[in-house]
Amino acid sequence: MWHKTYYKIAYLLSDLLAGGLAWSVFFCYRKLSISEASSIREALLDPMYYVGIVVIPLASLIAWNIAGSYHRIFRRSRLNVIYETTIGVFIGSLVLLFTILTDDTTLEHYSYVRSFLVLFSIHWIVYVVIRLSALTTISSKFKKGQIQISTIGVGKEEIINLSLNNYHKLIKVISTVDLNKHFSVIKDYDEILIAHLDRPLYDLIKNNQYRFNKNQVITVIETDLADSQVISSLDYNYASGLYHLHYDPMPLWQNNLKRILDIFLSCIAVILLLPMSIIISLLIKIESKGEVIFEQVRLGKNLQPFKIKKFRSMVDNAEEQGPQLSYLGDERITQVGKILRRYRLDEIPQFINVIQGDMSLVGPRPERQYFIEQLKDRSDYIMRLYSVKPGITSWGQVKFGYASNVDQILQRAKFDLLYLENRSLFLDFKIMFYTISVLLKGKGH
Repeated sequence: MWHKTYYKIAYLLSDLLAGGLAWSVFFCYRKLSISEASSIREALLDPMYYVGIVVIPLASLIAWNIAGSYHRIFRRSRLNVIYETTIGVFIGSLVLLFTILTDDTTLEHYSYVRSFLVLFSIHWIVYVVIRLSALTTISSKFKKGQIQISTIGVGKEEIINLSLNNYHKLIKVISTVDLNKHFSVIKDYDEILIAHLDRPLYDLIKNNQYRFNKNQVITVIETDLADSQVISSLDYNYASGLYHLHYDPMPLWQNNLKRILDIFLSCIAVILLLPMSIIISLLIKIESKGEVIFEQVRLGKNLQPFKIKKFRSMVDNAEEQGPQLSYLGDERITQVGKILRRYRLDEIPQFINVIQGDMSLVGPRPERQYFIEQLKDRSDYIMRLYSVKPGITSWGQVKFGYASNVDQILQRAKFDLLYLENRSLFLDFKIMFYTISVLLKGKGH
């Protein structure tokens, strides 16, 4: 019996096959229809055919991956695959129309429309047939239990046993009271099967979501229908009669695109801001002794430590007496540092943190372990912030600004928690727009 990873690879290879086959059929049709070739053999001798059969399937594979096509393939519905394929092929056909197809020798308007319709139709038919065939095979093996996923049950064992399917490989069942003790190993399971979800258990999961694996499925058998917030976080599966809990409002394709945009925009920022960075470095070095780039250990996603980078805005060894937050009128801040902080230019090196994968452009501001320990005792919800990558800017930074003490960190965290509950690319762009406005006004300290 194959490991489930091999089935994912097989599904991926089926997309490569579909892309290559669809392009081959369309290319032959195109060459024969505009009389550039007298036979299929002659058409396939064209160098552009070999460029397309390599580039197009690989580019499509990357696009499908960004869209989340290979995520949880065992649970994908055929209707969802058809919808996704229709949208993807339509967009891909438009891209090809304005790139590769522009070399058609027949330039009349109708020929482009016809080429697009044929291109779309061929790719759609080939992708749908091959994808559904592969998916049907995989789904059949999944439902028969030939593909199994490791499962941990939470709640009453008799309720969980009644809801098990062939694909469930139940490792253990724990009580809801003991869930908190198992968070250190719970990420090792493919699925968490919850007998009954009420508000206290929901809050416990939300507050500890940074401990979960993003690829895990959290399935709920029964729930408290009276709590609107709990219900709004559940998707009902009509096939199984069970619920799936989702605690991140940002779709997978937006999460993937967010990372690509983080890298792309950060690289541009590093290049464009290089002259300014050189000037800032010289000013810091001239004014006071110490390193130009200041590094400090912060906690990022899943509480993983990383070294955040900043232009040094304080005197050297500013924390000899222990961790301290900066405040208005802080005498440790240098004259150059005051200007940097006012316009937040000291944050420029953090674009390197984004490229390295420790941070994002938008996300809750990261804190140090010292302050997180204090925050945990003050708020049950503060740990939710560490389920996503920290950001150079955040909704809390825009609406509240810098925090000078733990109380202010908690006030700022309310805005960042609001961001988590409504995460989307649109909200990220909105926050970046407001950040630029704040920078121009010089509201930092």
